[in-house]
Amino acid sequence: MFTRRGFIRIGAATVGSLALRPLGLLPAMAQSGPDYRALVCVFLFGGNDSNNSVIPMDDASYRAYQSLRAGLALTGSDLSATVHSVSGAPYAFHAKLAEVASLFSNKELAIVANVGSLVQPLTRDQYQQQQAPIPSNLFSHSDQQLQWQTSVAQGNSATGWAGRAADYIASQNINAPGFPAFVSLSGSSLLGTGEETQPVAVTPGQPLQLKGFNNTPSSQARWDALNSLLTLDSGMSLVQAANDTLAHSLKDAKALGTALAKAMPLRTQFPKTGLGAQLKQVAEIIQVQADLGMRRQIFFCSLGGFDTHTNEINTQGWCKM
Repeated sequence: MFTRRGFIRIGAATVGSLALRPLGLLPAMAQSGPDYRALVCVFLFGGNDSNNSVIPMDDASYRAYQSLRAGLALTGSDLSATVHSVSGAPYAFHAKLAEVASLFSNKELAIVANVGSLVQPLTRDQYQQQQAPIPSNLFSHSDQQLQWQTSVAQGNSATGWAGRAADYIASQNINAPGFPAFVSLSGSSLLGTGEETQPVAVTPGQPLQLKGFNNTPSSQARWDALNSLLTLDSGMSLVQAANDTLAHSLKDAKALGTALAKAMPLRTQFPKTGLGAQLKQVAEIIQVQADLGMRRQIFFCSLGGFDTHTNEINTQGWCKM
């Protein structure tokens, strides 16, 4: 049985701030096959204030934090209970991340700090004097969000790193053919676009089939006509590409819908939030991975609210979880 705590512990990697370790436990938790692994990415849209996500709590470091942050410093009830790293250093998390702090304390979660979409290591002096390559449009949230998704810090990329990984998974026949390794629960995403991979986008809680179709003869006739149109060679590349995309989407939706129809209801109570709905849908899809022929999957979820410019303490994305 999934628990919310267990699902967070084993299933997620928060891009840019948190990397949650034991994907190897997913088979037991998701009742999946003996060789199944999934990576669940939770993308924080905007620019998360990492200094108010993980706070050093030794006396000297916390005094420096308070001095530098002034009115933005977290105190008292804004902080989780103090936890300790493997080296014994004390830290606190944002109060909304109390469960994450507990995982950290139990050595079930690691913090990957001081990372970003750089071309190479860069000092302040090198940046100011333009002595080293820097990312395109550095300090632009929208550009750096794309760089996080593509792992290309300079220039443009038509593919994301997860899409390229999905291409590799397909090329090695790791999964059964027919269903993509990448599934987005948060709309279209460059992250999952590959040279060959067309990612699946699922809206949590919404039906997978096209609206307006049912089992009546007239509806079936319209369905057959639609499929005939999709296979018609129009001779126009743009139309053909759109038809191919829709045809793939219909096929993937049918496969996923058929698999999910066999799933047992989850007993876990997920939070009644947008992110909670996304993670619940991920858990449901993991539960039917064997029916889809999946051994490796990548999921994309997201949480917004991190593009803060005013009233940051009260509007940081963690406050909306």
